Amino acid sequence: MNSDWETNLEQRRQERRTRRQQRCQARRRTLTGLGAFAVLVMLTTIFVRFGPALPALNLANATPPVPAEILCNDQPVVKLASYAEAKDVIEQVIAHFTTGQEKEGRLVEFKVINDVAIREGDSGGLPLSTPEAAYESLISLKQEPVIYEVQQGDVLSAIAENQRIPMMEIIESNPGLDPDKLQIGQTLKLVKPVYHITIESKFEIDAEEAIPFGVEEVYDPQLGWGKTETRREGQPGKRKATYILTKANCEVVNQELTAETAIEEPVARLVARGDRYIVASRGPGQFSWPVPSRKVSSPFGSRWGGTHHGVDFYAGIGTPIAATAAGVVTFAGWNGLYGKEVIISHGNGLESVYAHLNTILVGPGQRVEQGENIGRSGATGRVTGPHLHFEIKVAGSHRDPLELLR
Repeated sequence: MNSDWETNLEQRRQERRTRRQQRCQARRRTLTGLGAFAVLVMLTTIFVRFGPALPALNLANATPPVPAEILCNDQPVVKLASYAEAKDVIEQVIAHFTTGQEKEGRLVEFKVINDVAIREGDSGGLPLSTPEAAYESLISLKQEPVIYEVQQGDVLSAIAENQRIPMMEIIESNPGLDPDKLQIGQTLKLVKPVYHITIESKFEIDAEEAIPFGVEEVYDPQLGWGKTETRREGQPGKRKATYILTKANCEVVNQELTAETAIEEPVARLVARGDRYIVASRGPGQFSWPVPSRKVSSPFGSRWGGTHHGVDFYAGIGTPIAATAAGVVTFAGWNGLYGKEVIISHGNGLESVYAHLNTILVGPGQRVEQGENIGRSGATGRVTGPHLHFEIKVAGSHRDPLELLR
């Protein structure tokens, strides 16, 4: 009996303890809720009383961003909202002209050629740009006027080629300019396409290339003057070459061969040749001789299974080449297999051509007189040695120059 009572008593005690714990937990939850409510009421009171003044206090204490200008050669070119934006734009431009050009090869090194800096502040002369607009501006070409001073030995065609500006644009930018009468110290107004930032990058390139075959000649008096006979066809070789390609932004300015390994050696063409030169006699024509010597190394007409449209005169590299008659230069520059070439129109459908030159001394649009020096002989284009290839056309048809020279 006692055992059952004690058991019941213990159960009732346990039930009372459990009820007390539940009441305590309920009171704690109530207090917690009241505390949170009190905090909310307090914050609401503060906002109602002081809230309208808080935004004004924040704006008054905030530091506005300082604009920053990108300077190229000490001249501001774009303005951005902050120094960080300006720095990021410059890094993007450098990446565009370096790692962005790696399709050319492996980037070896790069350097910024002109003086580029960031200046915090506002000079007042530039509108605020977005990073995107500033980037596009700095990677794009701009037309910039420059002044060029004529140096000793300058001719207009050479100035145009060196400055990479069409010669007619130079003439149009300088009204009254006489291309034939440049004076040392004379100033020319040029308009050049330029970048604000110039980055020189060097890329290493591996290429597999053909090695051109040469020509070996043997003398055979049985062939007669000017005659040739191929005794063995030439075969090009093959090589692995490594180049360093130098670019100024997007323009290739130099390519240097740094290593080469022959994979297959070329086989030279073997040509038998009769007497190499003839000395041409003077004809009854109206054109004067373009070279001091009258040695002809290859005449007009059939040659090597085709037609030779001119006459090849022997002329060592640097031999002065003279205009065969007065006229106007219609072309002066590189022309594929002809190398450096000059073409002169003499009127009435007459035209003369001078090819494989080493140096060109005239330019398109320039008037020349008979006997005037227009260039120097060389071995440019497809040649087997230095000479002058000379043509005369009448109404667009090739004529044998030896019939027209006097």
